[in-house]
Amino acid sequence: MNENETMEDDDEPCAPLNLRINTSITINKSNNLICLSESPSSHANAITEAITGAIRKHSAGDCGFPMVDGNGNPRPIRLEVDAGLVVEGEGNIIGSESVILEAIRQRDERLEQKELCLRRPRAEDEEGESSSDGAKRRRSE
Repeated sequence: MNENETMEDDDEPCAPLNLRINTSITINKSNNLICLSESPSSHANAITEAITGAIRKHSAGDCGFPMVDGNGNPRPIRLEVDAGLVVEGEGNIIGSESVILEAIRQRDERLEQKELCLRRPRAEDEEGESSSDGAKRRRSE
């Protein structure tokens, strides 16, 4: 190995640091309730900030990743964060905790109303039977 080859090796840039993080959400079927604490884009931004902060904190000075080459050139970083949201189906509700709680409250109200509607005819039938039974009893006495 001669001196020229050594210098050429020093001139090569550091290998890029490639990170790909997938936090995407796929919702299939129907009538799902999905509670998200934040939007997908703010979630992706939070992840990106956490990763870049960790890289800065643990760079070569802190015995972590060497972020510069021998000549002081910065190491390229490629960071991809996929925080997409795919929804397939009907009646899916996606939102904050308050949105989901309101959806549950409204659903419960609808179910109660439906149950009341189903009970009413039965109650009227029972009243009709008891009044006719009373009339029969009176006649037979």
